[in-house]
Amino acid sequence: MIGETRRESPSEYIEKHLLNEVTGEMGDNASQELSRMIGIIEYQEKGDASIESELLKLNLSYETPDLNPEDFGRTIIEKFPEFMNNFKEMTSLKLKSGDATLNIFDITPKDVRIFFNPYIDTHIGYISGKKIFIGSDINKPRSILALLHEIGHSHENEIIFQEEKNRGIEPQEDLAQLLVSERNAWAFALKKIKPFLNNPLFKKDAVSLFMKRCLTNYEDKIKKDLLVRKNISGSLKSTIPNEHFDEFLDFPRDPEE
Repeated sequence: MIGETRRESPSEYIEKHLLNEVTGEMGDNASQELSRMIGIIEYQEKGDASIESELLKLNLSYETPDLNPEDFGRTIIEKFPEFMNNFKEMTSLKLKSGDATLNIFDITPKDVRIFFNPYIDTHIGYISGKKIFIGSDINKPRSILALLHEIGHSHENEIIFQEEKNRGIEPQEDLAQLLVSERNAWAFALKKIKPFLNNPLFKKDAVSLFMKRCLTNYEDKIKKDLLVRKNISGSLKSTIPNEHFDEFLDFPRDPEE
């Protein structure tokens, strides 16, 4: 229709809003800036915690879950056995800064559970089945961004990706879908944190650099995997045109959009 604005795809959104170039040092500085604690929480077996400052109000409810090693996935069991201890299960998390509010469980699928470990400080964050794991306390901007990213993944049907891989889909297609999923999840995180980007805890430049660094690292891993599996040279982008990305995108929209 004349005058109708075309909705940006997640692929377009992430390209438009994230910086095009980021060096390792820039990404590290952004990560450090986003690793500053919002406040201190003294954890019990279960309870409610509140952090309130001039910059942000955070309300958290949690309990101590009964998790089995197999809940974490085989890779974690084999490579990071110490990672599995002392997790808490989040039952509520709400953020407020001025007029900006975010209720984490309003944007999380109802059958997805969220776990975090306040006694370690890693960059590990992933989803295993219907469980999200964040390997750090949730009282850091970096951890909140990682959580939003994994929630973005939870909205996608990654089981289909694995089934297609098992059926013998060509590696380029499989890796393309993985990259689409990663871009999609960061676009989701960026949209959800956008109302908070005027807050000094979530400086726009730092958030953009952090997300771009994470995405660049993931793209580099995929490129290396593609080269090993297909023994070819050249960039991943040359094998996956932009229209191939959009073919797989089914981005969950905000109700008001």
